[in-house]
Amino acid sequence: MPVSFLLRSPSNRLGLALRLGLALGLALPHLISAQSFTTAEYKKALWMATRFYGGQRSGAGPNWLVMDHESGKDFTLDADGDYSLAGGWHDCGDHVKYGQTQFYSAYMLLKAYSEFATGFDDHYDAAYNGYHKSGDFTWEGGKGTPNGIPDLLDEVKYATDYFIRCTRSETEFYNQVGDGTLDHKNWVTSVHMATLPATEGGQPRKAWKNPNDASMPSFCGAALAIMARVYKKFDAAYAETCLQHARYAYAYAKAHAGTQGTQDGSFYPANAKWQDDFVILTTELFKTTGEAAFLDEAKSYSGNVTDHNYTLCYNNNDDLAAYNLAMNGVTDKASLLQKFVDRYKGSVTADGVGSIGDQWGRLRFPMNQSFAVALAGKLKNATTVEAFAYKNVDFILGANSAKLSFLVGFGAKSAQHPHHRNIYLIDDILADKNSFVIPERNRQAGILVGGTLNPSEFVDKTDSYQYTEGCIDYNAGLVATLGYVISMTAPVDTSKFKGPGIIGIRTGRPAEKAMRGIEAKALRVDGLGRWWEPLTGQAPEAGSKAEDNHVLFGVPAKP
Repeated sequence: MPVSFLLRSPSNRLGLALRLGLALGLALPHLISAQSFTTAEYKKALWMATRFYGGQRSGAGPNWLVMDHESGKDFTLDADGDYSLAGGWHDCGDHVKYGQTQFYSAYMLLKAYSEFATGFDDHYDAAYNGYHKSGDFTWEGGKGTPNGIPDLLDEVKYATDYFIRCTRSETEFYNQVGDGTLDHKNWVTSVHMATLPATEGGQPRKAWKNPNDASMPSFCGAALAIMARVYKKFDAAYAETCLQHARYAYAYAKAHAGTQGTQDGSFYPANAKWQDDFVILTTELFKTTGEAAFLDEAKSYSGNVTDHNYTLCYNNNDDLAAYNLAMNGVTDKASLLQKFVDRYKGSVTADGVGSIGDQWGRLRFPMNQSFAVALAGKLKNATTVEAFAYKNVDFILGANSAKLSFLVGFGAKSAQHPHHRNIYLIDDILADKNSFVIPERNRQAGILVGGTLNPSEFVDKTDSYQYTEGCIDYNAGLVATLGYVISMTAPVDTSKFKGPGIIGIRTGRPAEKAMRGIEAKALRVDGLGRWWEPLTGQAPEAGSKAEDNHVLFGVPAKP
C-alpha cells in the first residue's frame, strides 16, 4: 500500500463509423472527437478494471488470480475471537484489509452503479466458473458465464458481505484486519503467506476495531445503503440485511465524531474531516429509506461541505457530499461541485490530463476528477461524455507519448511489472521480483498502476512501487468513469438482469438428511455457488459449495 504519499494530506484514432459519418455529414452524437478508443475497447477496459476486484478477494474467494494456486484460499481464519472477519478485499498488492480505502472504494463503485447503471453489463458469474473451467481468463476468449447480475455488483457484494461483519452492532465496528509491517516482510502470494507464522504476516492476524472515527463507518454504511437499494431486485432479504447494518454504521459514526488514520503505523492518514463523509452516509440512507430525518441531518452539516482546494480522493470527499446534497435540492452545493469541476478542467497537462494531485498513485487523481465531472454533468442532464473524461481515460489506456497502457494487460504495450504479490503466482522469497513474468492466465489483470503524468519517466519495475503499485482506490475512479462513458455511448439494457433466482436442487442422501425438512425447491444458490435458505436469509459459511453433498450451510451433515 502507499506509504510516502500517505504521510501527506490529501494520435486520435477515429473509428470507421466516425469517418463515414463525417464524410456523409451525419450526426453521430455518441462519438466524440476527443475519444481515442472504440466503444468495444472501452468495454474491455471496464471488464478488466472491474474484475480486478476479484483478484483482491481475501478469504475463501474465489480470487481468480490465485484460485488454482495451492489451496486457492487465504486468511480464512481472520477473526476477533470466534467472530469471523474473513473476506473483503486486499488493499493493494499486499494482503492487509484497510478500512480507509476499502469502504471508500466500495462506495465509489456503488455510486457509479447507482448514477450510471446502464454502463455496467454482465459478462461472468461471481465464481468465475466459465473462465476457470476453460482455463481461458481473457476478454477475447469470451468464456465468462453471465449470471443475470451485473459484474460490478458481483464484485462489490463480496465486499459488502464483509462490511456486514464489520458493522457488528451500533457500538462495535471493525476497521482493519492485518498489520502492515508484518504483511510487508515477505514477497509471497496471499495463499502462501496465510500459511506462515503470524510473525511473518500469516495467521492469526490482528483485528482492529472501534476507532475514534466517523469517516470509515460513514463510507461503510453508505455503501451498504446503496447496496440495499440496488440489490433488492436480486435478493430482497440480503438487501434488508445491508440496510440494517447501514443503520448500525450510522449509529456508530454519529457517536464517534472525528477522524483517525491507520492504527498500525502511518500507512494511511485520517480523512481531512468527517462531516462530508457523514453527509454522504445520511443522504444515501435517506434515498434508500425515504426517512426525512436522515435528509434533515445531512442538511444540518451542509455548511461543513466546502472547497477542499485539492482533489477528490479517499480522504477528501466534498465532491461526493456536494453532489448528494445538490441532488436533494441544496442548490449552492451544485455550484460548489461545478467549482471543483472547473478547477479540474482548468488544471491539465499538455495532454489534457488532470494535473492536481500527489505523485504517489498519480493516475487515480485524474480518474477521480473525471467521475466528479460525470456527476456534475448528471446534475445538468448532460447526454454526452465530457472531453475531459475521455482525455484522462485515454491517456491511461495508452493514448500518450509512450503509447503505454497503465492498465495491466490492456493494449499492445502495458505495464509488465506491477507491484502485486498475487499476480505472478511465485512464492520464492529469495527470487528477484523484478524478473518475474506474469503468467498467461493472469495477463489481463486490470490493475491500474500508480503511473505518472510523464510516460518517459515511468519505471516499470516491481520494486518501484511509486509507479507500479495498484490499489483498490486507484481502480475505483477508473471503473466509475468507464461506466459513465459506456452509459452515454452504448447503454446496457438493464431489464435483462434477473438474478439467479430460486432454483430446484438435487442432493445426495447425506445432504438430504441435513436439510431437516426444508423444501429443496426453496433453497437458493448464491453467486459463489453456496446454499442459501431465503426464508431466513441465513448465510452459508465461506467455502460451502453447491456440489458438496456433505455440506449444507457450511455445517457437516449428520449421519
